[in-house]
Formats: sequence, C-alpha cells, structure tokens
Amino acid sequence: MNSPVLKEGKIVEVEECQSTQESARTLCAKETSLNHLHWVRSKVQSSGRGRQGRVWESASKDNLYVSCAFNLEVKPQHVPLLPLIAGKSMMEVLGQIMIPDLMKNVGLKWPNDVVLRTFPHLKLGGILAEAFAKNVFVVGWGLNVGDSPLETSTSIKALTGKEFDSESKKVIFSLLRSVFLQQLNDWLSDEETYTRTLELELSTNHMSWMWGHRGSYLGKTTAEALCLGPLGTLKIRMCEGPEAGKIREISAGDFVLITK
Repeated sequence: MNSPVLKEGKIVEVEECQSTQESARTLCAKETSLNHLHWVRSKVQSSGRGRQGRVWESASKDNLYVSCAFNLEVKPQHVPLLPLIAGKSMMEVLGQIMIPDLMKNVGLKWPNDVVLRTFPHLKLGGILAEAFAKNVFVVGWGLNVGDSPLETSTSIKALTGKEFDSESKKVIFSLLRSVFLQQLNDWLSDEETYTRTLELELSTNHMSWMWGHRGSYLGKTTAEALCLGPLGTLKIRMCEGPEAGKIREISAGDFVLITK
C-alpha cells in the first residue's frame, strides 16, 4: 500500500450533535488537505448509531463519543481491517488508563464491540467503521466512561470505582487520536507485517475468549466461533443442517454471539 504518512488534521469538539459520524464526514468533505485525520467529539449525540442501523444510546455527558474521518486509498478486501485496527487502538488506550488486573477482564467481540469477557457479556464500548465514495472512511467510537446506559452495559467508572471528569475524558480522547494515528501509519508502512501481527494479537489475546462459543449465523443457523480468518474475517464451524461440521470464513455482520 503506497500511501503517504497520515497526519492529525482538524479537531472539532461540540456540546451536542446528531451524530459524530455525520459531522466528521461533513468536516472531511470541507477540508482540502489530504492524508489527514479529522476528528469530531460531542458531549451528547441526539441520533447516535451503531452497526446495521442500530441506535447507540448517547444521551449521557459522562461518556465519550468521537469519530474520525479521512481520505485513504484502501483495497476493497482490506476495508474489514479498519474496525479491527480501531478496536486494537481502543484496547491500547484502555490499557493505559486501567490497571492490568482489570484489563484481563476486557476483550473485543468480533467485529466491533469492547466487552467484559463474561457470559452474558457487558458492553463497555462500540466501534463503527463506514466507507463512502471517493475513498472516504469514517471510524467512530462510543465508550462508556462514567455511565452505563443499558442493563447489558458497563462503564470504566463501574469497573475501576474512579470518577472521570471532563479533563479525564479529554485525556482519553487525546490518547485515542495518538494511538489510532500511529496504528494506521504502522499499517501503511508495512501492510503485510502489520496485518499478520494484528490478526495474531487479536486471535491470541483480545478476541481469544470467543473461541469455542456458539453464535447465530445469518440469524437462523448455529455455528461455533473458531478464530480470525484472513483480512478481518471470522472462521466458524457450522453446527446444524446439511453443512454441519463445515468451516466457513464470514465477513462482519453475519455472526451474532449467543451470550446465554
């Protein structure tokens, strides 16, 4: 991937917006500088969203809602790596603000959730990576810092017992910008080595808690999660029907982990 080094671009922080994803995409469209990451952070989102049109609860000012938009030439088959790079970035940030004993309980659920490694798991954060025309990508993170908006979620405050004020959230935002920029540039500088290392780290550490657990494939068939496949895919073993025992490689959105 012969792309120039990415740099930090414009940073916009607002009190409220409909969606940081849309705001970041608009910001990127207005900026003429290429190869820059443009960021939007909002204290509240009125229409926050997750993958596949799901609503992301984002009315609490105690949490973090940020999106990053950039223009980058990426091969279509490499696009599924973006949420994994974003997930690794968030895990690195959490590793800097949480003690190691607590981090042992935090993992990534393929392809885009930050969760406790429990069943049923509690969601700590989520990631949304979107591709648009003209090689524009927008990556968003929602992180429950001080509030757990749903019964199925938790927060950094709940895990650590610490209060996180506005300055603390600014520190987390700054760390995320720095780590994500570095991760993207590492990827661009040596795509093959970075991808191999990323897949190994996720498979043996951040996502390893998933392996051996069952989920729903295409909403109707039970399958077992085995490991990461190439370029961000997930390898599963079919458990039902005429394809029982067959191993498939699937893309994001096809497999929902059964948590009960």
